[in-house]
Amino acid sequence: MFPVFPASAQAGGAGLHAGDSTGFAGSGICIPATVKLPEELRIFRNLNAGSIASEADSADAATDYDELPISIEANEVEARKGAGYAFHGDVRIIQGGRGIFANRVILDEDTRIAESSENVRIYTSNGDEVFSNTMKMALDTYTGVMEDVRIRYAHPTASSSHQGHNDLEESRSFLAPQNRTAVQGNQAVGREYTTVPIVRASATARKVSFEGEGFQRLEYATLSTCNENRDVVLTARRLELDHASGTGSARDMVVRFKDMPIFYFPAVTFPINDERKSGFLFPRMGYDDQSGAIFGIPYYANISPQQDATVMPRLFSRRGLQVHGEYRYLTRRSSGTIRAEYLPDDDVFKGDRHAFSLDHRHRFTKTLMAEVDLNDVSDTRYLRDFSNDVGVRHSSYIPQDASVTYRDSVLYLRTRFSAFERVNQDVSIASQPYERMPEIKVRLREQELSIFRFGIRSDLTHFNHDDDKKVDGTRIGIEPYVSLPLEKAYGHFVPRLSVHGIRYDLNNNPNGDKAPSVSVPVFSIDSGLVLERLFSRSDTTYLQTLEPRLFYVRIPVRSKQELFPDFDTRRGELSSLSRSFRENRFLGGDRVGDTHQLSLGIRTRFVDNGNGREKLNLGIGRIFFFDDRKVGLTTAEPDDTRDKSGLLAEISGTLADRWTFQGFSKWAEPDNEENYLSLSARYAHDSRHRGSVRYSKRQRSSEQVNLRVETSLGPRWQLQSEFYYSLLESKLRTVKLGFGYDGCCWAARLQLQRYALDTDYDDRIVFSFALDDLGKISTGP
Repeated sequence: MFPVFPASAQAGGAGLHAGDSTGFAGSGICIPATVKLPEELRIFRNLNAGSIASEADSADAATDYDELPISIEANEVEARKGAGYAFHGDVRIIQGGRGIFANRVILDEDTRIAESSENVRIYTSNGDEVFSNTMKMALDTYTGVMEDVRIRYAHPTASSSHQGHNDLEESRSFLAPQNRTAVQGNQAVGREYTTVPIVRASATARKVSFEGEGFQRLEYATLSTCNENRDVVLTARRLELDHASGTGSARDMVVRFKDMPIFYFPAVTFPINDERKSGFLFPRMGYDDQSGAIFGIPYYANISPQQDATVMPRLFSRRGLQVHGEYRYLTRRSSGTIRAEYLPDDDVFKGDRHAFSLDHRHRFTKTLMAEVDLNDVSDTRYLRDFSNDVGVRHSSYIPQDASVTYRDSVLYLRTRFSAFERVNQDVSIASQPYERMPEIKVRLREQELSIFRFGIRSDLTHFNHDDDKKVDGTRIGIEPYVSLPLEKAYGHFVPRLSVHGIRYDLNNNPNGDKAPSVSVPVFSIDSGLVLERLFSRSDTTYLQTLEPRLFYVRIPVRSKQELFPDFDTRRGELSSLSRSFRENRFLGGDRVGDTHQLSLGIRTRFVDNGNGREKLNLGIGRIFFFDDRKVGLTTAEPDDTRDKSGLLAEISGTLADRWTFQGFSKWAEPDNEENYLSLSARYAHDSRHRGSVRYSKRQRSSEQVNLRVETSLGPRWQLQSEFYYSLLESKLRTVKLGFGYDGCCWAARLQLQRYALDTDYDDRIVFSFALDDLGKISTGP
């Protein structure tokens, strides 16, 4: 449901490979089932793991198996009349890594057909395990029939290991292993190939016809990827599994959850390996207060290995029928995604609704590339009506961006066209950002000339705005610079001289000047030392550094820059110690702030000399001004007469192995509105246990606490919570509380959300439910 996303929003699409709808699938501890191979087969698989581990080599592996000798062992051997033998007691028919085990086997010597009716177990070369009491199998071709069968399908590349700690590779196939943290004993199960295959699915059937190892036809079958339980089961009158092509097909298939039928398909095909396959995906369902019940049936088209598409008609009970489409492509030089939605005559909105998104990247050469990010919606309420992500729903603008970039060792050139579409009716047109049509940036990368370094930065931008009353026009900026860097391992001394040139060609300028311009010289000296010492505490050796730094800047007052337009400029905030070592106090291209200042700072670091980890980092600094600052954003701003900035202090480090902390403060004087304090700590035990807490205070503006906790309530249960509390307002601004259960082959999540508006709250309750490897079925909006 999300064809358009602002650049600031972190959200997934609604296509085939969209993110998990529950947010908890894969968060539980799931113990994988393994196939207990007989000793003879384990030894062979260990010796030949490299040749049989890859499903891609199955054809070659099959040929090799046909050429291997067949060995037969039994407690008793009886020669039968005619041609054949009867083997009794612990019968083992071994051919490489596959074998037939039974209590009694009759073998026809001429046809090489083996028959048994007592406790039959068959192991394929892939590690699949087949149980039955009846068997009739041709040993040379592995064709035959078995009745009342139980099968455990093994994944060809994922096996149990007590040496690795890697997650299973992600797979989107039905029979592939789930992407979860699997635990066996005290070890995680990884992809290291050994003798014990991991079960990817299990099946039962009244009758199974084998047409070689790569094809089985099951009658009145059940199939499940749930290893620890059978919560999710497919039942079918006929089920065909073609391992060579990686596809399965079924007749009269029913999907059951907890023995309850939830879907029925008269005929269906699906992938059983990592290969993509065209066909209908499982339906999507949901409910929303404004849209009513939601039901969609997606169709996935595997156009080629480099192209695919998803089309989904989606019915909103209160709005009507919408069509959603997504097309993805990948070539040697380009990649991209196109999404579109159309809903004619929305019964609630009373009009047609549409959305479109194009994300394209193209690399022409190693040095030349292009990017396109285009988004469009039919109205300002579209994201609020059709997105279930709160951050996207409350976005004000969506980007329209296209650029061409050239870069090599000497030159950087970028031409960009950028605009914003307003998607929030509560935001005025006047507050909308300026469009850049176009913006051209040229950079001469820093070059060396004897002991000097030099470069040029320039840009040409034409600014447009939808509000005809606002000033617009073209701005040209250029900044040539030269420096004399003297750098050693113990310190640096870098004098630098540059000239900032700005020129405009304006329309609707209220000051009357259509072509204002200015040239501002900038001189700076950046210097610093790095002093080091080693010391020991509690049998640990630490490296401590002491890094004093001085940064001098001289920028004279030039022209009345406050009369210039403000297209993209804001005042740079001292929100970190590093920002005090910056020449221009403004961010953007419309102002060059006059100053005569000296920034002083000192930092010390404590590093564990054994592993290189930084245990503690402390920094403190301040800016001293020798002249008043006269250049402001507007003419109404008074001169800045302060002789020094607030005192800046930073701290960061680690506590034990799992705790990290950070802090920053800016302190000028009591009750100064620029005073700022931020303290945060993070805890990360593993992917299931982590949290953070942050306190921030801006004098006279805001004071809030942010708490995030993610922890397990058991092997399968997970809790996610997030709270924003405003101490200044004595009010909870945001509350998110989510409970999730991971059933290993299904997952569910209940999330409670509350967001403070101007005078009220926006409350939402979202329940999501998903069946892994069977498509996602979500009851959320």
